[in-house]
Amino acid sequence: MASLETEGAPPLRGHVLMRSSRSFQGRLRTLPSEIGRVQPNFEFEAEEETDLREPYRIPRDLLQETGVPEPKEALSPLLVFINSRSGGQIGPQLTRVLRQALGAQQVFDLSKHNPERSLKTFYVNVAQAIANNSNEAAKVNQRLRIVAAGGDGTVAWLLKTIHDLDVPITPPVAVMPLGTGNDLARTLRWGKTFQEHTIRDRKGVFELLKRVGRANVDFMDMWKVSLGLEPKDGTRAEGADLQTDLPHCLQQDGADAYSGYFWNYVSVGVDALAAHKFHMLRETHPKCTPSRNVNQMWYGLYGLSAMTSAVPVNEYLDLYVKDAEGQWLKVELKDNVKGIVMLNLQSYAGGRDLWGKVSSTDKKFKAPSYADGKLEVAGFLGGMHMTAVMGQIGNFHNKRIVQASAVRLCLKQGQRTKKSYMQIDGEPWEQPLPPEEEGELVLEVNIAGQSLVLKAQEEDEPRFGYCCCG
Repeated sequence: MASLETEGAPPLRGHVLMRSSRSFQGRLRTLPSEIGRVQPNFEFEAEEETDLREPYRIPRDLLQETGVPEPKEALSPLLVFINSRSGGQIGPQLTRVLRQALGAQQVFDLSKHNPERSLKTFYVNVAQAIANNSNEAAKVNQRLRIVAAGGDGTVAWLLKTIHDLDVPITPPVAVMPLGTGNDLARTLRWGKTFQEHTIRDRKGVFELLKRVGRANVDFMDMWKVSLGLEPKDGTRAEGADLQTDLPHCLQQDGADAYSGYFWNYVSVGVDALAAHKFHMLRETHPKCTPSRNVNQMWYGLYGLSAMTSAVPVNEYLDLYVKDAEGQWLKVELKDNVKGIVMLNLQSYAGGRDLWGKVSSTDKKFKAPSYADGKLEVAGFLGGMHMTAVMGQIGNFHNKRIVQASAVRLCLKQGQRTKKSYMQIDGEPWEQPLPPEEEGELVLEVNIAGQSLVLKAQEEDEPRFGYCCCG
């Protein structure tokens, strides 16, 4: 384990960081990248697809006591939020099938419907119905399950939306994996990719929905990340703005600070550089990224390229963790560490286990869990090491640095770098850094509670999957 020391540790000042004259103004993305991205040759109007019964349906109360069977009570009422632009042609296909199975009113296409507005309105309607003594509305409120169909960005968007609503009974979230990495889906046993054959006939769709209905409720740690400027010795130095294109998950939290939440990882350095290069390729030349397999090939090539240009992170950042007494302790980083990853899940970039299996006799590190209130802080080393880890060769894993409940990175310009690269749950960006004499850019991570998720039963976990586009 890396050595710890208290000398030079920064004071704890909370999530909203002090204002510097060098302002930090981010241009926030209005949507997660995977939602706003337009797929090549994509044409689909989900609104035209609906429940096949809808044009012929008679309201339920008009059929009472007519001799027809009463509809059964909904044991697992569902609302589905789907990124129809994910998964190549599987996204549109799944949207149509779910609308036909559940009805158009219960399936929201995220390219057209904002989940915050839709869920808020839904819960207002439920509260009004309960106030009017609706027993059915009360049962829906107690039993509701949410399905997030898309990549990790879609799932994180739904988890944050539910957290912000702060409803009395929190609905748990299931996953239908339509993205590239699908690390949340892998962790919760929903599979590495969506199995297209499950929606080819009525029986397959029925089994798909039954998997959601019988899944177990589980807890997953939710982490708050804060990013902002902290001046040196309280001085105010003149300088250009540190403007950057920030991911959708971050929101302004004070004059020069931003904050947001994550469930998988935050990273700084070489892997974020590779992810940013791939992100720019996909945004500017979408035809070059038509499928999941091609996407992972590009990602691997950019990873190797990034290793040749990346500098050791200790040239431009200091790492601190909080001890049991709430004090910040500095963690010394070796010169061969070119990237820092703070992990909540043991699935990264499509199932890579960066931390590796921990022996029961290991006295330095504990076996990781996504519900233990701890992050695993790991390092990317040289090019050959990164290739072995990302290629899942043998038992290679990242350099284990420390496990902690709170982490702080203090970044400034180094001799060979004036900017760094960061990513949160697969959303990368290029981040300019302040000169050392002006202060530091501080990234801080703290536990923010837990989210309710649905974990598929072990016998329901897919053993194989059809590759789909990310």
